[in-house]
Amino acid sequence: MEIMLFLFGIFIGIPISYGIYGTLTYIVESLFGRKVYSFKYLIFSYTKSTGLHTCNFSPICEIKMTKENDTEKQVITSFIIKTILYIVCAVVITLAVVIYKHDILPLFTALIAGVALWFDIDIFMRTIFLIKSIVDSKKPLNTNYRTIIKKMLDGVPFGEIEVPDPRTYNYKADKTTLAKYQHLFFMSRVWHDDKKSVSYAVRSMELCIGMNYFLTDKAYLQTYTDVYYDLLFYYSFINIHKYRAEKIFDIIAPDLLTDNDSNGYRTLAYYNYFILDNMEATELYIRKGLELIDEFPIVSQREYEKMLLINLLKGFPDSLIYTDFFHNPRK
Repeated sequence: MEIMLFLFGIFIGIPISYGIYGTLTYIVESLFGRKVYSFKYLIFSYTKSTGLHTCNFSPICEIKMTKENDTEKQVITSFIIKTILYIVCAVVITLAVVIYKHDILPLFTALIAGVALWFDIDIFMRTIFLIKSIVDSKKPLNTNYRTIIKKMLDGVPFGEIEVPDPRTYNYKADKTTLAKYQHLFFMSRVWHDDKKSVSYAVRSMELCIGMNYFLTDKAYLQTYTDVYYDLLFYYSFINIHKYRAEKIFDIIAPDLLTDNDSNGYRTLAYYNYFILDNMEATELYIRKGLELIDEFPIVSQREYEKMLLINLLKGFPDSLIYTDFFHNPRK
């Protein structure tokens, strides 16, 4: 019985710890002038465009906050502050359990010990991650990644943003940052219709996230959501591969089907058009994607999403949305 309670304590410690970190993220980043764009925790999800609604359960608290004219120094500083504050909170909670363990009902001792153990594990992991992040932040690829993201948030025209080939940096970056950089490189090459480089970016992204041909040996990590969207788009349109497209869709469906951003709707539109041959759903997703295009938090990427949605929309010349978009003077 005690072992079961101990293990259950570890399990519930995960959403508790992420809830605390999410709260600190909101507090600290609000002080830096950022505003919540999207939020997902437990069974609740919020986006600026759709408001609060229910979603599939997730113990991880994801909160995205944006601010125009953000600086690299502010981003790094806010990350360090909230991580240090979280570590302090976790240490205090762990010490409180140790100090007051004799006042805890015997039935809950094992449960709370499990929660405390998870906090200890999380403290260790976040400390290592914080140190590694500070060290990695000085690497050229990481620095350029942040520079490109800042330009995109500031609204520099998408076609004017240069995303150098990551091979230029000899891949000197952690896998997460490298995968995210490849996502930017992928979009840049799609924009410039450079199919050879697009294919290279896809292979690199697959290596970064540990994806094998049959898509069976790696669990889906929400950190790589944009990468999975790129892969689904690639195998639905650029290099049509029904098996891989359907497998990738099965992996990300819970997030993709509840994504109320233009990039999610664009990905669904291409998947439904080229893989499922579902014209009705395609037209619906194009409409939703275009309606929400001005709400997308990464300003420059709006051009990219709009370009892809319009290109697909041209396949529906008799639809009401085509007439509305191309003949409405407000567009």
